[in-house]
Amino acid sequence: MCNFNTLSKNEFGLVVWCQDCESYNLYFGNIVLTLNHQGLEQFKDYIMQKYSASYCNGNRECKQILVETTLDGMQMFFSLNEMGALIALIQEAEINHFQDLLV
Repeated sequence: MCNFNTLSKNEFGLVVWCQDCESYNLYFGNIVLTLNHQGLEQFKDYIMQKYSASYCNGNRECKQILVETTLDGMQMFFSLNEMGALIALIQEAEINHFQDLLV
């Protein structure tokens, strides 16, 4: 049975850690990802690359950032605001998780 600890939360979603499964659950809008530590780090790096390479004509709400997935035909679109919130959510979760490990 899973033993979840909420690591971070914002208006767009949350990240929880399951001690039993040793995995993160990332809830963002209507997306749920279950990732190990390496998977979360790789996803964060990918999202940060997409975010830094994006430009939406000054409109932070326009959904023009395309995120490819490994599933044929499935793509996700984000706005700059959503991407920034996603990155902040993951970074806060990583910090809180490692602080918990130090205690």
